[in-house]
Amino acid sequence: MQLKRNKQFLSKVCLNKYIVLLLCLLFSNFSFAADLKKTQPDPSLDARDVVEIVMNAMGNNDYPYQNHGIEITYNFASPANKMVTGPLSRFSEMIRVGIYASMLNFKDVKYENYKVDGRNAQIDVILETKDNVTQGFQFRLKRQIDNEYHDSWMTDSVMPISITKT
Repeated sequence: MQLKRNKQFLSKVCLNKYIVLLLCLLFSNFSFAADLKKTQPDPSLDARDVVEIVMNAMGNNDYPYQNHGIEITYNFASPANKMVTGPLSRFSEMIRVGIYASMLNFKDVKYENYKVDGRNAQIDVILETKDNVTQGFQFRLKRQIDNEYHDSWMTDSVMPISITKT
């Protein structure tokens, strides 16, 4: 009798574990699908979302493969920006060896001075680099019109800025 109850209990425990595992897989797939959407411009993203996505990508540049973060950053570059910095191979080289290299795999990030004026936005990004240096950049974004990215925020430029310590 005791053995029968133990088997029933164990089968219920196994079934519950199986259900929990399936639910975890189901929700992780939804989460993963949502993250995939965030690698391309989309009208549902506001300007700050775009900068946060770009900085998250740059901070984890080589995940899940080498220079994936740079690719995502390039995806969010406006057509006008890409005319100056593209194609991707040139853009990637500019990031890896230029003034923007400190944005790769940084330690910490803060967002300040977020301003939106119509179809234009800007936000300051303050980084603690992997070398423990504080560095600032200003993102300027434009909400796109009359192109394939209509109503999506995209980066027009990123410029180094001075940081004043208080």
